[in-house]
Amino acid sequence: MRIRALRLATLLILTLVLILSVSLPAFAAKPNTLYTAIDNGGDRLLATQGPNSGPIPYNWEWVAGDGNFDNANLQGITAVGLLAAYEKTKNRTFLAAAKNSGNILKQRYAAAPTARPYAQDVEFLVRLYTDTRDKSYLDTAKNWYKVVTVDFTAEANIARLITARGSLAGWDAAAHIRAANAAGFKTYATDMAKELIKRSADWVNVPYPGTTDNYTTLSYGSFLWALGEIGGSFTFHATIDSYRDFLVGYQDSDGSWEGDFQTTAYVVLGLDAVKGFGKDTRAALNSAVDYLLDNQAANGGWVYTGDGEYPEVNAECVMALADLGEFQYMPHQFFPRGHGGFPGHHFGFGFGHGPRR
Repeated sequence: MRIRALRLATLLILTLVLILSVSLPAFAAKPNTLYTAIDNGGDRLLATQGPNSGPIPYNWEWVAGDGNFDNANLQGITAVGLLAAYEKTKNRTFLAAAKNSGNILKQRYAAAPTARPYAQDVEFLVRLYTDTRDKSYLDTAKNWYKVVTVDFTAEANIARLITARGSLAGWDAAAHIRAANAAGFKTYATDMAKELIKRSADWVNVPYPGTTDNYTTLSYGSFLWALGEIGGSFTFHATIDSYRDFLVGYQDSDGSWEGDFQTTAYVVLGLDAVKGFGKDTRAALNSAVDYLLDNQAANGGWVYTGDGEYPEVNAECVMALADLGEFQYMPHQFFPRGHGGFPGHHFGFGFGHGPRR
């Protein structure tokens, strides 16, 4: 009887190991290496955050060291990197710095409550509420994104983005979908996703207006992330499968997508959001983690050869690593859940920032 019980226990253990090996990504990076990279990335965001004075307090420069802290479209998305670092390290200095930016955004809304927000600011404020339970951040996000829904139908919002942004429209629209969903406008978010897919021929592989730049890969990654956020695995399964298969097959041999830190970060966020646990997807995420870890600079950021360092990109890389870190052993605990040069100014349309390239 004891032998039979021992065999049964052994079989159960082997079954559990097999299930975990299939369901959890087997990342190549050592846990402490990943943890350290996230921590160092957070420190770099702290070091590059602007002072509590100037045109926009607690903001970041477009290029690190350029002395220009007045691009309003950089604040929310870069501050999200601080939250991602905080959520993994529990370093409250990161949270305090993020709250400084969040308070500036609340002031900005209070000063102009009918001006449309950057979608990434709304995403940030909702995430800041989640981390602080300060409802004033959530209320600001809800009231601010409501302005967009009043100004445009879901279809009109997608149309204006496509007209102005070409292949970058998917990236912009994805941020709006995530923001609308986070702020409670779930039907509006879903309708935007449906319209973006319906009009794929108008933005996929369409150069950014006035350039030859193609941002389709970046847009695919960001859009997959948005579809994961709105729970689109059933409604949008065909699009998810198509984009995921394309991205996994399009990955460069060094683990990146298009040799670009920002594009790689968004593809990682997208692939992880739709929970593709197939062998090929796990291998792609493994390689992407190694690429980001191997290319992190000594200062904790990610620096483009000959083109400088972008705090926003640093934040997006930290977000990607922290997102994958949900499946990593962190110290003392386990988290089992689940090339142009424009800075993407506002243009009066309420668009977000643009990619580095």
